[in-house]
Amino acid sequence: MTVRTKIVKIGNSQGIRIAKPLLEQADISDDVELEVRDGSIIIHAVRSVREGLRRGLREDG
Repeated sequence: MTVRTKIVKIGNSQGIRIAKPLLEQADISDDVELEVRDGSIIIHAVRSVREGLRRGLREDG
């Protein structure tokens, strides 16, 4: 899914609005990490350590 959006002013910062279907597709609900790579901003969902452990246990067993 590709969505076009504008950068908006938020106080002294700037931000974007992300469509709910995109957030759901990426399984993002709360905290995110931002990374700049090759001129692009990459958004990663922040996963708890416990969630990663649970996922690993499900895959192993």
